[in-house]
Amino acid sequence: MCDVAEHAGVGKGTLYRHFPTKEALLSEVIRRRFEELCEIASRAEEMKDPFEAVETALRTTLSAIDRDTGLQFEMMRYSDLHWEGIEEQKAALAATAIRILKRAQTAGAVRSDLNSDDIPMILTGIISTMYFRPSAADWNRHLQLVLAGLRPEQRQTDSNPCNTDPKERRMSVTVGFLVLLEAKPDKADELVAFLEQRRELALAEPLTVDWYAFRINQVTYGILDTFEAEAGREAHQAGEISKAFMTAAPELLANDPDVRPVDLIAIK
Repeated sequence: MCDVAEHAGVGKGTLYRHFPTKEALLSEVIRRRFEELCEIASRAEEMKDPFEAVETALRTTLSAIDRDTGLQFEMMRYSDLHWEGIEEQKAALAATAIRILKRAQTAGAVRSDLNSDDIPMILTGIISTMYFRPSAADWNRHLQLVLAGLRPEQRQTDSNPCNTDPKERRMSVTVGFLVLLEAKPDKADELVAFLEQRRELALAEPLTVDWYAFRINQVTYGILDTFEAEAGREAHQAGEISKAFMTAAPELLANDPDVRPVDLIAIK
């Protein structure tokens, strides 16, 4: 921290007043970089050509990371990246990337078997080339090869390769949330009404496959959400339903919500 203060030209006391620990400083740096990446993805999403949006999102994201070895190192462990304070930015970036991917699949511009978990795998693979530069490799060449592999196979004839059948989409879910709720004795009816109203918010979440609200007994209720990938679960956790629960919980619930992330084993 002393070296950072000296390099920035500020006093150590000033630095520590804003960032009491090294972790707090690093968290703020990572958060701001993720905000930049979110803006890059949002601009790419506005492009008319679906494949061009995919290519631009990847290329401009990687260009923004080039020469920033610190961010490259963090991005290579994207799935395990849990810096406090960037959850919202990480979820927003994942949600935008998935919308870009789904639009390209619907248009038949990318292969139909591509899924949301492939996006961080693709990025971390190219970033590893950027970071380690094996045999002086060029990450732009790596990206060109990846983009060629994203194109659908020529023998694919389905004009709409994106799987939009609700039943088939349910078969692809892998993760979820099980939330148990205990209503205050005189607030059960209000909790039921609250849950019914949250259905509209769930319908507005493109990455939430299923959302169920159910009753166990007169005071115990629950919610089951399912998602195709971890990105969907993270987006839901940072979304409007979770925010609404945080606001209403003290008035309606006898205890804090019991939120349990689950991995789905078998689906019918």
